Amino acid sequence: MSLLEGSIAFALAMAGLGTLCSALVEILQRSMSWRSEGLRVMLEAYYQQELKPKLKAQAADQCKPFVDALMNNVLNRQIMQAGSWFGFTNWWRTRMLPPDDLSTEQFLKRLPDSPLFQMLKATDDYKSLQSRLQDDSAAARALVERLAHRYDQFGESASAYFKSRARMVSMLVGIALALVCNINAMRIFDAFVKNPDLAARMQAQTETIRAAVEQQAARAQIEPGGAPNAETLRKIETELADTAKTLENYRSLGLPIGWEFYPNCHPATQDPKCARALAATKRANKSATSPKPASAAAGGTSANAEQGGFLGADADLPGNIFSAARADFGGFAAWLLVIVLSGGLIGLGGPFWFGVVAKLSPLKGLDAAKTQAPAATPEQLREQAIAMAAAELAPPAPAAGNVVLPGPAAAAPPAAKRPWEDKEW
Repeated sequence: MSLLEGSIAFALAMAGLGTLCSALVEILQRSMSWRSEGLRVMLEAYYQQELKPKLKAQAADQCKPFVDALMNNVLNRQIMQAGSWFGFTNWWRTRMLPPDDLSTEQFLKRLPDSPLFQMLKATDDYKSLQSRLQDDSAAARALVERLAHRYDQFGESASAYFKSRARMVSMLVGIALALVCNINAMRIFDAFVKNPDLAARMQAQTETIRAAVEQQAARAQIEPGGAPNAETLRKIETELADTAKTLENYRSLGLPIGWEFYPNCHPATQDPKCARALAATKRANKSATSPKPASAAAGGTSANAEQGGFLGADADLPGNIFSAARADFGGFAAWLLVIVLSGGLIGLGGPFWFGVVAKLSPLKGLDAAKTQAPAATPEQLREQAIAMAAAELAPPAPAAGNVVLPGPAAAAPPAAKRPWEDKEW
């Protein structure tokens, strides 16, 4: 039973640390504008492969205007006009303002702002659709549907790549977190199995960890990279403060993490690896030095080892680590390997580990991947955006004697298959 309870507590601890890792990855992506740059690369590929072959000579230099029109934020000009810190702060903010996620609906709404949008009416593809359907509105709708369909395909490919890259970054951040904070998964698991009280204290944090995991998962879906807003820097600062607070809370629970453990070995720390390393250091000192009087030996390295551990002063962390590696290189290499593996486990993320908790315990209804249903389905939003973009390209002709009110373009005549799926496209 203690093994099961310890395993549940260990999975909970990894879930909390994994959520912490996800928050750090989010901070890194926001501050470095990785998603925004990735979106720009995807739009450039969309232009080169989908639009440029159709526009031919008309779009010789339209790639940059096309991408800028889709990624432009109306606040850029106002921010750059307001001076602050010789423009550096404003430059940093404008790096965070461009969108890092552009849904199909947003793409279709911004597409009419592109200078090449009206050029599409002069392409052979549009003329072919127009002659086949004998209706400007239907031809425009078919063309926009084709553009939306191809954008969906590009978006799916880009999303798969970004998710794969995010997993790799998460692993690297997890390893960095484990190295910086000396997080040893084997030591944590052993502590939970041997100390039922510690495992119980960890399990008492289930609801807190569940809320953190759900919040992080919801933020990743509802706010994929941070919508353009003036609060991005404040959010990053808040998340950094929360990260430090979470680590401190874990330490206050009694989790064996931090640099008072091996290889730094605080004198008050009961760590078997420290005892073994201390014994190895004593043997090395005895063989490397000639016998001395007891009074002289009392003031030497051995006395220091008895009082403060073989690693000396706590403030000398680099020196302590070097001493540990020199005294017992095999043990130090094993510790380093475990730390790297621990970082990989942390990099799996909070939802993964909370799923492990749900499988190991009788807890129910703790799925960390719950999401709220949107007000409108993606299909409805996509249909509205297609109608609006088609109306921009070829407004429907008003019927005689009728007053035309603003609204979506008329639907295309029913057909066996959609026009943009024709082989001649």
